[in-house]
Amino acid sequence: MILFFLGLSSLLYAQDLPKIAVLKISNKSSLSADEILYLTNQIQSKIQEKLNQRYQIITQANISELLPSDMKLEDCSKNECEVSIGRNIGVQLIVSGQALTFGTQKNALRLILKVHETQNL
Repeated sequence: MILFFLGLSSLLYAQDLPKIAVLKISNKSSLSADEILYLTNQIQSKIQEKLNQRYQIITQANISELLPSDMKLEDCSKNECEVSIGRNIGVQLIVSGQALTFGTQKNALRLILKVHETQNL
């Protein structure tokens, strides 16, 4: 019984925390889809590791479930669209990014991340 109340109180506490979501990294490189998914998951894991006590982390699976049926993640690549997704899923911060190949070597990779405030209060 005590474990139930402890679990319930931590769940209620998590609902009071501001929310943050990580969108799938846009692939502007020669990385495979699996490598992009791995990078996205690593970014989400690091955010969760560093900010778990201050933010509720919304997973990739939850993002798709929370979006209205007329809105698709694949169609979104601009800042205002990313903020719109964040507002629609009820997060205060949304992280997006791109993986880019640059330079003369094809294995040189640049990862650019952006954090957007959605103004959800």
